[in-house]
Amino acid sequence: MSDPEILPPKSQDSGAQSEVATAAPQSLAHMKFFLPVQETKIAEESYQAIKKFIEKQTGWPISDGRYYEIHYRQNDRDLCARVGGPDPLNGEKVFAIFKPKNPSSPFLVCTYSRGVVQGQPILASHDAQAVEFEPESELH
Repeated sequence: MSDPEILPPKSQDSGAQSEVATAAPQSLAHMKFFLPVQETKIAEESYQAIKKFIEKQTGWPISDGRYYEIHYRQNDRDLCARVGGPDPLNGEKVFAIFKPKNPSSPFLVCTYSRGVVQGQPILASHDAQAVEFEPESELH
């Protein structure tokens, strides 16, 4: 997949804090769906293209849930991946977070080089605490 609207990440501040407190995520019940791309009018098309690419890369059918952020534990660290923010493991901007239909499959965190234009997505534990975007039926 090569979408010209999705640009490579700008260099991240390597000193950015990647760990989060162990408290449960704050409720973001009214976060409307977005994709961090230059042209917001192509967000849905880009999201579907990334989803299709991930399904092809992993061989896993992806659920219809749209996730804004996930909180999970890896290597004794509490981590948070949030759409639009830097991924705590590679520092690149998170474009999307997916969950395969199989409940025991891990969440899939997609950054520019991990799941958007190349490579496998970052795997996060299947039991991560997830915050979904507001359902489209509730959008005003």
